[in-house]
Amino acid sequence: MKSHITTEVLDKVFLNDGSLRDIYVLDVDLDDWQKFYEWIYLSSWETKLYKDGLETVNEIKSVVKLFEDKEIHSILLSIDIDGAALINCHFFSKDEMEFDVNPIEIN
Repeated sequence: MKSHITTEVLDKVFLNDGSLRDIYVLDVDLDDWQKFYEWIYLSSWETKLYKDGLETVNEIKSVVKLFEDKEIHSILLSIDIDGAALINCHFFSKDEMEFDVNPIEIN
């Protein structure tokens, strides 16, 4: 299937107006979260885990543990896509993945 997204549409979506763009993946469960989490850590991308805004050593292997920690901490996973873009993953909800990206980093 050929994509109908044009450069013009992408330029509007990722217009650099000073705000971040949110990306949502809906209707997920903990199993989907776990697959995503493992995929990210098997990639060559640099990741950093933050608890309450402070970088922490990430020895957590289970998203269940991250969601347990989320009850008393803010959790953020920052993914550096080969220096081209930084994507932040928020652990707000077990049934929805939320990411944000700075449009200035999207070419």
